[in-house]
Amino acid sequence: MGKKPVGIYKILRKVEFFLLVLISLSLYFFFGKDTQETRDPVDSSSEKIDIQDFDSGKYSVVFDKKVHGIMRKMISEAKRSIYISTYTIRHNELLDLLQKRSSEGVQVNLAYGLSKDGFIPAFNAGLIKKKYGIFHSKYIVTDSNNVLITSRNLGSGKGAMNNAVLYSDVPQTAKILEKEVVDAINGKMPKRCDKGCDAEIGRVFFTPGKACVNIKKEFLKAKTKIEGAIYTVTTKNPVITGLKNSLRKNKIPVKLVVDKWKGEDGTRVNKRALNYFRSLGAEVKFDNSLLAKDPLFHHKFAVVDGQVSILGSLNWTSSGCYKNREIVVISKDKKIAEKFSEYFTTIWKD
Repeated sequence: MGKKPVGIYKILRKVEFFLLVLISLSLYFFFGKDTQETRDPVDSSSEKIDIQDFDSGKYSVVFDKKVHGIMRKMISEAKRSIYISTYTIRHNELLDLLQKRSSEGVQVNLAYGLSKDGFIPAFNAGLIKKKYGIFHSKYIVTDSNNVLITSRNLGSGKGAMNNAVLYSDVPQTAKILEKEVVDAINGKMPKRCDKGCDAEIGRVFFTPGKACVNIKKEFLKAKTKIEGAIYTVTTKNPVITGLKNSLRKNKIPVKLVVDKWKGEDGTRVNKRALNYFRSLGAEVKFDNSLLAKDPLFHHKFAVVDGQVSILGSLNWTSSGCYKNREIVVISKDKKIAEKFSEYFTTIWKD
């Protein structure tokens, strides 16, 4: 007798098996990997950080997507140590890169306020919980010499709109910021620069303290204009009082751009503040750039008379002034102020 022909049902079962395998593999590669925002390939190239050499020192002012890039370069190029303070983290390219640098012998220290996806770093890191407010300061220090002051979190997406200033050869500032990270990881939150510390990069503040009062003072000194880009604004704090008095008493033109985000009840969080400033005569608007992509407008800076820059992690809110741990830098470097003012012009036109 010859071999029996293979039955049609046996063939169908084999086809079904292969289809199931194919579908499973497809689902794994599609859903089993995080999105680009949360899981980026590690790039540890040694490309040099682009530092602009101005008369008063070496620094670079960067915005938006370039902020992510310069953070990655700082981490990649660190030779001895990395200290980072941030609000949010998540398992993404930067966290993988920090883990890699730690395994290579670089001392890595990270203080953070929230893990968006529950990820816990394997290197020296601490989740910082405060009785009141949140741990919200954002900066990077490498090799006790380079300092990045930024509005960007480690857990932010690459497309978020942020700002940063990278300073080179600022050991005094680095020492202050490194100590802050070490203390935070060890569960300490002492008064530090609450009334301001003079450093190479300007006057450095940590909140709670006198940071907002000093921002108010700078606003009241304005002679020609005040420009501000900010994620969140409320109407009762010293920063807002400074803007109000500049508008009402000193008749200083004020332009302000804020994010168009909504709260849980569906209302625009910054709408009340914008209406308030409009009633005082300020020019204010929601950020409308690239609305199709809906980027997070996460800036936190102001420029006074094109001469003074106010930057850091502080939103202009009562919590930011009185409860949170924030970092604020008031810089009198005119060339840095010019960079911020030039960028403000671009977002004001959008």
